[in-house]
Amino acid sequence: MLGKGGIRESDLKVREWGGGVLGGEAAARHYFGVDASRVSTAEASRLAAMIPSPRYYDGHGVTPALRERSEVLRQRIRRVRIP
Repeated sequence: MLGKGGIRESDLKVREWGGGVLGGEAAARHYFGVDASRVSTAEASRLAAMIPSPRYYDGHGVTPALRERSEVLRQRIRRVRIP
């Protein structure tokens, strides 16, 4: 179970990423040209960093704030150990 701010798989399936892009799979294709199963750690962290306001970033591109948040998330992803 995730906490209040956690991201659930079901959230990613229905999230709107701007420009009519619906779901994580479509976002991976739209932003990186690959299936969601093939995104890199950096790409995954970029998508996760966009979650608070994906439509904003769809229109404004990669901002310094998005780059910084992506890097923080990428560093945290590296420390996660999947059982």
